[in-house]
Amino acid sequence: PNRVGTGGAGFSVVRRGHTAQQPAIAAYGIAAVGQPVPPRSHVEDVDALEAMPSVLAQVTHATLCEVCDEGVRLPDSELRRRMDRQVFNNLRADACSTLAVLGTMSSDLTSAAVSQSEVRTFLVRSWAYLVESTSGRRRFSASPQPYQSERQLSQMAELFGHFLASVPERGAQDGFRIILSQWAAGSDFELQALVAIEAYRHRGSTMKAELEEMLSPIFSPIGVSTSREDKLRRAHRALGVTTRSMLRHDSDGEQDFNVVAKAASIVASIAPELISESAEVISLALQRGAPIHQVWASLLQAPALLRLSFLAVVAERTEFEVVNFFGDHASAVARLCAEVAEASDSGSKLNKTGKQQMPLVLNRLSTNFPLYVDPSAALQPSKVLALARGFGKHLGFAAPWLLRTLVRDMTKQPCRFSASDFIAVAVAAKSDIKLCKALGGALPGLWLSLSPQMLLEVMVRMPLALNATPPAFRQGLKEARTEHEMLLQALQPKHLSRLIEVWSDCGYDKVPESLMRLLPGAVDFHLLALDARRLVALSRLLNNGSASAAQEVVRIWRKWAEGSVHICMLRGWGRFYDALREVCRWRELDGGVSTPGGRTTLGEAVLQGGLAEGLADVAQVVPLELCMEISRLVPSTSLVACMFREKMEEKVRCSLRGVGSRLPLIVAVAVANGETLLKVEKGSTFWEALVLLIADSLKGSREIDLFCRSQPRMELRSAVIEALGGWRSLELSMSFSA
Repeated sequence: PNRVGTGGAGFSVVRRGHTAQQPAIAAYGIAAVGQPVPPRSHVEDVDALEAMPSVLAQVTHATLCEVCDEGVRLPDSELRRRMDRQVFNNLRADACSTLAVLGTMSSDLTSAAVSQSEVRTFLVRSWAYLVESTSGRRRFSASPQPYQSERQLSQMAELFGHFLASVPERGAQDGFRIILSQWAAGSDFELQALVAIEAYRHRGSTMKAELEEMLSPIFSPIGVSTSREDKLRRAHRALGVTTRSMLRHDSDGEQDFNVVAKAASIVASIAPELISESAEVISLALQRGAPIHQVWASLLQAPALLRLSFLAVVAERTEFEVVNFFGDHASAVARLCAEVAEASDSGSKLNKTGKQQMPLVLNRLSTNFPLYVDPSAALQPSKVLALARGFGKHLGFAAPWLLRTLVRDMTKQPCRFSASDFIAVAVAAKSDIKLCKALGGALPGLWLSLSPQMLLEVMVRMPLALNATPPAFRQGLKEARTEHEMLLQALQPKHLSRLIEVWSDCGYDKVPESLMRLLPGAVDFHLLALDARRLVALSRLLNNGSASAAQEVVRIWRKWAEGSVHICMLRGWGRFYDALREVCRWRELDGGVSTPGGRTTLGEAVLQGGLAEGLADVAQVVPLELCMEISRLVPSTSLVACMFREKMEEKVRCSLRGVGSRLPLIVAVAVANGETLLKVEKGSTFWEALVLLIADSLKGSREIDLFCRSQPRMELRSAVIEALGGWRSLELSMSFSA
């Protein structure tokens, strides 16, 4: 016995157990005017029926939304004409009966679930009855059949939407929208997101539990069959719906920011291209008073970049709530930043906005980092390493807690990491001296594990890299064990030469002392394989202005000179001439023999103490021409000049006596002409022997021409002409006259 009243458009509200002032729960009961509510038996075996196909449900849902939003609805007379009067009346009576049952339910969560089930059953039954009555068949499956055209079914679905929109109560329409949206979604992940957002937009007093129920399974992976363009279009629409819902919410109702955050999270998961738009929705929610902790909890399943955008917005605020947030969630914030950095490090490009947000979030985390963080919450070393590589300089006071486990692994197994990893972590740990020194002491262990080629590549870049590290790191490297000083011996001579050139171009002040001490051992090992140009570069590199450095350079040159003698006896003495030329050029660049203060330059010290003294001890096997070249370069008053004078005079006298090789014409002219350190007095036996040797060497025009071009002194010229006699004397005189 339902009471029938007069309602708008022929409908009456029927409430059982409620007074006129009590609000409806989910939907309203409706009944046709002048008719009792018939039993719901016009469709048999409802459980055997299927829901509307996804395509048709989308048509019905779109029609329902369009009519309700724009207010353009078909008159009842038109609905009766299209459906058939009897079908229309039965559908309306069924709706009245169903919604009257819903009116008896309370507002608890159990009743809300039952209400949703009743609405779904009504829609299944009504749709099946509509198609069955229109097609003229007694049994009907909601799925399309071969005898039904797609166009006919689409028209029925649109007509069904108009019928549902004719219900004047908003609560009933909301219930229809929820169920139709679920059917339209099917297994489509994007449409399920729209279901949740649409439900938020049209929520009633019983929608909160339903929203939670619908949102929870959306995060599970579901197959997607739509195109990429369709995904973006739907996701963008979902963001628009969410924003409009937040801006148009009822002033007397409390806004559910959890749903807003989850909706933005879903859209960002569907379309990563819309992460910035999703972040704008989150920012708008924060501006409208959304609690920071509540939104953060709702974003736990959101994409990392969306959560990063949320943290960047929060980091710019100055409220005390922000300080508490970063302190309470320090480990979670650090973990998120590490995840983003690891994804970027593994090949996923971080956009420009993300690169700007990471420093902002990390700086705020460092500022508000708590004094104590649970050690069990420490991050995985791989994630921390990625964070240190990309954003290490922004870790600040959070670095000790973040890097402690990673540094322990790097000191125990340095070969698992690269040199750039050590540098990046050292820069990140600059606030902790102990960690930096531990890292510096472990770096040589990595070098020892490298192949010679890899070691060269690392060492070429190491000076500039070390200059960017904290002093504590360089100190730890300097205090490393002494056996590491021999590691450059593994390089081939050509690789060591290249390394010396590169480091020399950097300059001594740019190469740390911890690297400089690696050179002497390798240089001593490959000394004879180095040429003079590399030795000059090495000398300039080792010269730091101290006496000990100068002594080390002179020692290296003397050892090279002594060792090269045996090689030159077999291959020629060209490397010594090259050495003299390079050292003299170096000496000129350094200011000559001595500085304005009277100190001997390092180039001059190398020439005298390295090359000259190294050859003076073995002068008996050194060619006279080389001895004369050295004696010409060194100061005549130096000790090494006296040593070479004695050796040279002995070699010349032996040659004049016929012992050993004959004295070359040019050398004899230079000695007799007084161009060497040897003193030759005119009229002495030494002088006469030299004149006779020169005269005997002038066999033909070629030798005579060579003697003239040697520019002999007048007394030597006269003595040689007198000693020659004959045509040679005449030709020599004519040559000088010409």
